[in-house]
Amino acid sequence: MGKGLILYCDCAYSSLVTDTAKMQIKEYLSGSGWRVEGVPDLCKLAAKQDKRLKQWAGEEDLVIVACYPRTVKWLFRYGKAALSEGVQVLNMREQRPEDILASLVARKPCEGSHQSLNVEPDGDWVPWFPVIDYDRCSHCGQCASFCVFGVYRVTPDERVEVVEPANCKNNCPACARMCPSKAIIFSKSSEEPINGAEPQTEGKATSDSESVDIDVLIEKRRARAEAFRKAREGNKHQ
Repeated sequence: MGKGLILYCDCAYSSLVTDTAKMQIKEYLSGSGWRVEGVPDLCKLAAKQDKRLKQWAGEEDLVIVACYPRTVKWLFRYGKAALSEGVQVLNMREQRPEDILASLVARKPCEGSHQSLNVEPDGDWVPWFPVIDYDRCSHCGQCASFCVFGVYRVTPDERVEVVEPANCKNNCPACARMCPSKAIIFSKSSEEPINGAEPQTEGKATSDSESVDIDVLIEKRRARAEAFRKAREGNKHQ
């Protein structure tokens, strides 16, 4: 196995990166002769804690073409794989395709080796779920208290964890908006810094909780969660 791997994420369940940009990058990679591994969606692999994440994290001279570096770091951590400090993450959400390709050329990845760019989506489940930035998390437990879908748990040593990613309600980043440390990331959100962009300010997150008591918000969430639970049960029996 040669030194140097490009891991490309197609973000198949989101339109936040344009099809034109993705196609431009994929076409270049497919004709480059470099070692390339393409996946439909790193979020889904992380949610499933796919063993390949650990394998890729162990690659020497790894380059990841995906989204925000903070998001990628904590997706891998959720998938039981820690990225080394030397991993380069190229961000299709912010960088132009030509700038990404220029960075790849400058990096000179390994040539004449394995290429796989099969990025067809696997299944219908949209991997919308939170990952926690533990560099910022204070383990206050507010997210676990606010979420009524059983996505989080607080361990006996008071550590907050995401335990049921599939329970998360699609397109709902409410818990991230409530987080005072801005530690919760939803990679498919368009809202900064919830999408993994670096927070620009410190202090309490802005949210509806500034004008409404948190207990009132939780009660409202419980009512909505009950309707959500019934809908999920109905889908299971169809």
